[in-house]
Amino acid sequence: MAKLILNWSEVYTEVSEFLGLGSSPGATDLATVKAIVSRGLRRFYYSIDAGTRQPHVWSFLKKYHSLSTIADSWKYALPSDYSEMITKPSFGESTGYLPLKQRDPQQIIEKRVGSLSTGYPIYYAIAPVTFDDETGTYYEFWVYPTPSGVHQLRFWYKIDPLEPTETTDFFPGGVKSVEAILENCLAVAEQQEDDVVGLHSQLATQLTQDLIIIDKRPTTDRIGNLYGQVEPWPGQRNDYFTATDADIYEDNR
Repeated sequence: MAKLILNWSEVYTEVSEFLGLGSSPGATDLATVKAIVSRGLRRFYYSIDAGTRQPHVWSFLKKYHSLSTIADSWKYALPSDYSEMITKPSFGESTGYLPLKQRDPQQIIEKRVGSLSTGYPIYYAIAPVTFDDETGTYYEFWVYPTPSGVHQLRFWYKIDPLEPTETTDFFPGGVKSVEAILENCLAVAEQQEDDVVGLHSQLATQLTQDLIIIDKRPTTDRIGNLYGQVEPWPGQRNDYFTATDADIYEDNR
């Protein structure tokens, strides 16, 4: 019994046939078709929620990450597929420490000039540090104060999905997203090649918005968190930054 999901080859073949190029287009036409599918994928993966007018972060693009700090080290490489932070970094079990608070990378640098405090991390920043021609920008995770020892930190981040390389590769999102992906690709094809906003554009919008509603639906295994909006715990740590600095970012404790 075959799976209902479509792979990379099946999707670009659908687009090729829609454009009248057949199921085995020549090299030039195949490159055009693949470029159209890549545009359709970007259009889908970076969708805007029509209800909130905000970018929607698909649940299947969220990834869990943990790292262990090292004594006297305040910079840590983030995964190559890192796109943006979803949750505040928090400590491992039974530490009693609150989640880290975000600051601008420049603030971390300036604070280190003024004070080389060590201890457990209180603040973090995401800093773009290197650029690679093939994979793009890499990011680092900076913390302050400088860790005095090993601390386990964990958080969820959004990935940047990569273009498939093998014809049998599948797309993130599984069966539930495949029709929306296909229609987004066909929508790009009719807009780019036929210069019209037609039926496939309408279907792409409708299917994507329907899927956003499904993706946002509360389920018992992904609602709420293990800490609520409560009064600060006894012995809460002191703030290393001034009130002016703290106003730059909302702490949302």
